[in-house]
Amino acid sequence: MRPVKLPFLTSELLLALITGSISCQTSFVQQYQARVSVTQAQQPHWVTPLVTVTPRLEQELRTDFVRQSFASSYRNWNYGNSKGLELIPERHTEVIFNVPPFFSREAPHSEDGFGDVSFLLKERIFARDEEQGNAIVPAFLGASIPTGRNGNESCRGRNPRGLPKYAEVV
Repeated sequence: MRPVKLPFLTSELLLALITGSISCQTSFVQQYQARVSVTQAQQPHWVTPLVTVTPRLEQELRTDFVRQSFASSYRNWNYGNSKGLELIPERHTEVIFNVPPFFSREAPHSEDGFGDVSFLLKERIFARDEEQGNAIVPAFLGASIPTGRNGNESCRGRNPRGLPKYAEVV
């Protein structure tokens, strides 16, 4: 009886599965990127504004650092400024997952800390590139989860358990 070369067969099968899996992933990524490129080509090609959200659909990882100065010579730094990962999952839609900003304060008796986690849904209602009118009309829907601490959260009315009042467990 001859021995069966099972390890060799197993490695060939494994290699075929990995290669097939990679080619499928590459195909998905290529199709996704092609769709995003077509979507972005249908809108104006304006420069992304500083600090605020652009009306255009963008796919990027973005962060901002903002310094706020006061007459009392104290400064606040906002690291992140509620910016994050921006994805275009569909032709007219962008989803933004924002990283919680970190606030650094110089004023006495103020505490540093993270702000809230937030999300933004952007729907492009109407768009024309530069050759067809150079216009865009978006709609935004934003939400946040009050995860901030040390006075940096958007929902300051908290109960003794630390939950927002509207999420209090009875």
